[in-house]
Amino acid sequence: MRVVIFKVNHLGDNVVFLPGVQALRRRFPAWRITVATAEPERPLYAATLAPERIWTAPNRAAFNSGWRRPWLLARWWARLRFERPDACLISHDQGNVAHLLAKWSGARLRIGARLPFLRVGGSLTRVVNQTPRQKIAEWNWAMFRALAEAGGATDWPAIPPAPDLSHLVSPTDNPGRSEGSVVIHAGARSVIRRWGAARMREVAARLVAEGRPVYWVGRPDSAIESLPPGVIGCECATLADLVQLIAGAALFLCNNSGPMHIANALGVPVVFVSGPSSFDWDPHWHPDRTTVLRHPSLPCIACEDSNRGTDHCANLAAPLACLDYWSVDAVAAACRARLDGPAVPVA
Repeated sequence: MRVVIFKVNHLGDNVVFLPGVQALRRRFPAWRITVATAEPERPLYAATLAPERIWTAPNRAAFNSGWRRPWLLARWWARLRFERPDACLISHDQGNVAHLLAKWSGARLRIGARLPFLRVGGSLTRVVNQTPRQKIAEWNWAMFRALAEAGGATDWPAIPPAPDLSHLVSPTDNPGRSEGSVVIHAGARSVIRRWGAARMREVAARLVAEGRPVYWVGRPDSAIESLPPGVIGCECATLADLVQLIAGAALFLCNNSGPMHIANALGVPVVFVSGPSSFDWDPHWHPDRTTVLRHPSLPCIACEDSNRGTDHCANLAAPLACLDYWSVDAVAAACRARLDGPAVPVA
């Protein structure tokens, strides 16, 4: 069977989606499986699919705005028609362009979610909507189950495994691997998910003062300039560099972001400041290694819609109160509790 899967989105979304692709490849080795994703996320699929089976757009925005560039949309359509897929799987976070291409592909089976913002009618032959309290990882898995069952599988596991990222980790070359090391990623795609680089730097300074090795992931919104003395800046030019650095950590401190899902997949202990993020995006694997710092009683949490996201705070009386609730003292204490608590073996 020829299958085209649409997952043109950011890092964390693809990390949580990856287990389904990997399981489908193992269960149906003879299938011709293609994933359409964003170019920066290509390495995630490199150990599962041949290079020609990974189709990429520069990024999510470029793909979703394809209707404004008919010549680019025509190229995607021509590629799909040449592929002649039997089935398409359209991830829940894909917009009208993905649904339109799937509809035009000629595939007899088209699986995905029918969300209110979609304007393309008739794009799906099998709808798999999110059930109450279902995490994104579980929703992804349910879509893959529907596809696998259509292919004749009766033994699809009930629970999604963590994604296998071993192809991005070298056991002999890890700049962050030292006893009790902490890796800090202060960035996040959305401003309202960022606890703040200045506060993260203060936590880093305190951990260094306690004799702990601390590594800082450089980003445009959290550059390595002006780091506290003793904190080691790491640019992480590639996705493999980032995964390698996180894999060697005793603790990963972050906001709700794509790298948080990498750490969770690797089984690295995590402390993250949740802010407005939907509960659906809480780490799905290794809950015993994860500390979620979420305001305990703010009525507007979680204001982020897991299907559409948001880039502004709706709490006009106290903007970003969910993030400001967490002091440097509280976050540093959460890190110490993870570092000094009972060791949890990594599977």
